[in-house]
Amino acid sequence: MSSSQLAACVILSRIGPSQNDEREILLVKKAKALNFMGGYYVFPGGRVSRCDELLSAHADLDDGPQRSAALRELFEETGILLGEHHLELSAKKKLRADLLENSKAWLNFQQTSSQPLFDQNLHALTAWVTPPCIPQQYHARYYSYQLLSDDDVEVWPGEIESALWITPSQALQKFYNEGLELSYPVLETLRALTEASQEIKHAQEILNLRKKESVEHFGGEMFCGIYMIPVRTFTLPPATHTNTYLLGHEELVIVDPATPIEEEQDKLVAYLEFIQNQGQTLKEIWLTHQHKDHIGAVERIRKHFNCPLAAHPLTAQSLRGE
Repeated sequence: MSSSQLAACVILSRIGPSQNDEREILLVKKAKALNFMGGYYVFPGGRVSRCDELLSAHADLDDGPQRSAALRELFEETGILLGEHHLELSAKKKLRADLLENSKAWLNFQQTSSQPLFDQNLHALTAWVTPPCIPQQYHARYYSYQLLSDDDVEVWPGEIESALWITPSQALQKFYNEGLELSYPVLETLRALTEASQEIKHAQEILNLRKKESVEHFGGEMFCGIYMIPVRTFTLPPATHTNTYLLGHEELVIVDPATPIEEEQDKLVAYLEFIQNQGQTLKEIWLTHQHKDHIGAVERIRKHFNCPLAAHPLTAQSLRGE
């Protein structure tokens, strides 16, 4: 497993078609060929570079490198340059092209600009950490920014395929009804924004409360009605985790409650209780097969939630007496 890398993204919002409408937020679609989140809709962003660290070296900000990365990646992916920089369109396009070739262009531009890099209107919202089972580990800060002008988004071919202005509630509807591909952190952030009517401080409180009252999310709803929960097991190296799944909506089944490790079982039980507190019910346990790294928490889950177990007859026979 690689060490965690700092990353950042921007939840960019603008006034909807009508002044009374819910504000629209910007999602970008990652190219399908990418190893990490290919084909998913995400907020514009990416990892912290060396130039972001250098720019923030003298700023009195704990998250300076991530703030710089959020602004830089937003510009790279969408062409939107936040702040008071007054550039002609041709100069802006040249800067963007140079930046895509070499991140030092961002360092040179900001060091020679008369405008400050750290825009006070860029507000920290929350932070997410990728699950330990994923090879690419990121500690990502999510920032919000409300556009006051109608800046045009221009996607250039590369890591981003397209961009979409959409309200958080519309994005959730597309996730549930049309299979819009959203990562779990994006999904939970959209839920919080919708619940808070996009009032940032309220959304921040909701996200902090969810993390405090449930668990530090180590998995979640990957697609509508399909939850993936990686848990540490004694499996075949170099793998360290086995995926447990939840399937369903109001009523759920848990597939392969895998881990025999008590600490991991505690997290799994806490997550299932969190799901039940949202109004869903765990109805049954399903086993795909009898390997030890797929059945470790069966008895703990069965007793705690008082739910029956289902398996193929051959699996049931091989586990008889356990």
